[in-house]
Amino acid sequence: MACFYADGVWVCEIEYVRRALEAQRRIRRGERQLYCSMCGGLWRWPEECGHGDRLTPRQFAALARLSAR
Repeated sequence: MACFYADGVWVCEIEYVRRALEAQRRIRRGERQLYCSMCGGLWRWPEECGHGDRLTPRQFAALARLSAR
């Protein structure tokens, strides 16, 4: 947790909230996460995972449709 002093009070930033706000900013900029089955089926930002079998959201949706049949 990062804390800083601003306007006469201490403000502490919760890690979860910071990461959620950063994700919103990245999505607004057009960045997208990739699905990685090697990371336990998690959605990751490109710099978080270097595995070669990652799927884009469109590829994941196509795979999900095939699996549903």
